[in-house]
Amino acid sequence: MLPSRAYFSKAKRHAFMQIKRSRTAFFMTLILSILMLLLRLLDSELEAAQA
Repeated sequence: MLPSRAYFSKAKRHAFMQIKRSRTAFFMTLILSILMLLLRLLDSELEAAQA
């Protein structure tokens, strides 16, 4: 009974780590896409100001 409980806690911890990692990757992608969008907007603003 004890080994199975330890195994379950280990599996739960592993799943939590995976979720944490995927969430971090998701946030990194989100931040990068937002930065790219802002850069594109700034670029268009500069072009409009120069024209």
